[in-house]
Amino acid sequence: MTEPTEPTEEVTTAPVTEPTEPLTEPVETTVEPTVEPTTEPLIIGDVNFDGTVDVMDAVMVQLYATDNASFDDTQKYAADVNDDGNIDVLDAMDIQKYVSSKITEFKKKS
Repeated sequence: MTEPTEPTEEVTTAPVTEPTEPLTEPVETTVEPTVEPTTEPLIIGDVNFDGTVDVMDAVMVQLYATDNASFDDTQKYAADVNDDGNIDVLDAMDIQKYVSSKITEFKKKS
């Protein structure tokens, strides 16, 4: 038996150079929003859009009134339940009154 021998071929490598031009052309992409427009009616006081006016909506209004949350325009419209043009603790209090059945409707109707 003969012993295996190492290959006698010499291995050479090509020099590595940086490309002078990009390998591919840049591609511009546009991402379309995936949110479908809703056909559900806006519920005044429902600032989190869960379909009901509850204590969570009052908490969100309180956070907004103290600069600890941001609202989009639709949320701002829904949050101003007393229709005075401001979103403040008075709106949060009205939502709390509504949730506890002390009032049955808001000053702002729609």
